[in-house]
Amino acid sequence: MRLIKILILIFVTAILNSCDSDGLRDTSFADFSKAPTNVGVMTKVSTDFSGSVQIIPYADGAEFFLIDLGDGSAIQEISTGNEINHIYETGQYEIKVVAFSTNDIGSNEILDSFFVLSTCQTETEQNIDGNTGALNISVVNIFKNTFTPIGGLTTRATNNPALSLSNISCNVQEVVRTSGCTAFASLLTSFSSPFSISEESDTFSLDVYGEQTVNVNVLFVGTDIFDITQSTTISGEWQRLSYDLSAHHGSSISRILIYFDKGEICDDSVYYFDNIQLLAE
Repeated sequence: MRLIKILILIFVTAILNSCDSDGLRDTSFADFSKAPTNVGVMTKVSTDFSGSVQIIPYADGAEFFLIDLGDGSAIQEISTGNEINHIYETGQYEIKVVAFSTNDIGSNEILDSFFVLSTCQTETEQNIDGNTGALNISVVNIFKNTFTPIGGLTTRATNNPALSLSNISCNVQEVVRTSGCTAFASLLTSFSSPFSISEESDTFSLDVYGEQTVNVNVLFVGTDIFDITQSTTISGEWQRLSYDLSAHHGSSISRILIYFDKGEICDDSVYYFDNIQLLAE
């Protein structure tokens, strides 16, 4: 009887190793009336940047499990009550767990997804300051400038306060609207040469993070002077803000000023930004 189960398992594993149109394993052929029930999986993602994930499947009436780890590695078989510890690269993954019954060949399955952060990204080439690795700024020709605080703001390079798939930079720029600063305090950066706005480069964008939402106004100074305001709509997460400059094709930019809650009273609120770009969408 055990030999028959082994042969069936070999057949099932072979089928699992072939992908359906969605890139997942097709196990519908193995679903019978006495399949395991209450199939589930616990995943514990390490927070120490090791990329380690503990995977613990469970089900009522299951003898063993086949697990597709979701990263292209070999399908794993484990008995009920056991677990798998697997190392992942940074990314979003979906695993597939198939539970096989104790007394039958019936099966049932479940999908689970999780995000793994095995390492943050250290900027080395596209930085606001190449000596400190503070900010990943890519303004077409990689202008390497420092931001000058105006009106009493403070700013510094610091660790990313919320590593996530939205922003995996190790270092970002912190901005504090220090009490006593002027209502129009801002950050100034000047380009080493005027930057021309064209169809190939007419979208200014940056990532913003704060524990509260914020209006981010950018003043563009060059052949023309114009400003655009965008606002974050979520707090406690990185959000990308984009500024459409298509109405200014043919103009050039010599410097920009970035305001956080322009015109509001400074209240020691803290914000972070990263990944400034001036490119085409």
